[in-house]
Amino acid sequence: MKKLIIFDLDGVLIDSKEIHFNSLNLALSSISDAYVISRADQDSIFEGLPTKAKLQILTQTKGLPRDLYDVIWQQKQQYSSTMFLSVNIDNELINLFKLIKQNNISIAVASNSIRSTLDNCIRALGLTDLLDYSLSNEDVIHPKPSSEIYLRCMDRFGVSPKDVAIFEDSPVGKQAARSSGAKVFEVDNRLGLTFDKISDSIKYLNGEL
Repeated sequence: MKKLIIFDLDGVLIDSKEIHFNSLNLALSSISDAYVISRADQDSIFEGLPTKAKLQILTQTKGLPRDLYDVIWQQKQQYSSTMFLSVNIDNELINLFKLIKQNNISIAVASNSIRSTLDNCIRALGLTDLLDYSLSNEDVIHPKPSSEIYLRCMDRFGVSPKDVAIFEDSPVGKQAARSSGAKVFEVDNRLGLTFDKISDSIKYLNGEL
C-alpha cells in the first residue's frame, strides 16, 4: 500500500521566513513606510500566508492601493531571489529524505510559495532527485489555510489521509494539514525536523506508532 510524507517548505525544510519577511518589507517601503509589516503583526496575522493574501490584508487595514500589487509583487520577487542565492545544500536533510525513500515512502512538498521560489529552494537544498512531487500556491485555486494543496497531493499518489503524514510549522499550514485528515507532525523550524521526528512519521505510516 502506498504511503506519503508531505513537507511544507518555509519553516520546515528551510528557514526562509526572514527572507520573505525582509523582501516584502523592502518592496513595501519603496511605496511607503506606512505599509511595512511589524514583527508582531507578522507573527500574529501574516505568518504562513502567501504574498497576495498579505497585500489584501494591508489594503483592508492600511489602505494599500490594489493597483500597486503587481509592482510590489515583482519587487518582492527580485529581492527574495537575490537573498535565496545564499541557500546552501543541506546534507542532513538529504539523508533524512534518503531514509524516507529507503522505507518505500513517497515524498511531496506543498508550499504557499510561488513555483519559482519552491523550485529554486529544492534545487539549492540538493533535494531535486529525492522529491516525487511538489505543488506551489500557483498550482491551486485556494492556498493554505485551505486543505486543497494537501488533498491534491494525496490524489496524485492515490492515497487516503490515513496513509499520509504532513510536516508543518505555521498556524495557517497546520490548519490546512489537519483539515486534510492526515496525521500532522508539528515542527517549530528547520532544526525541529530531526531524525527522531522523521523516524516517528515512518513508524506511524507503518502502523508501529
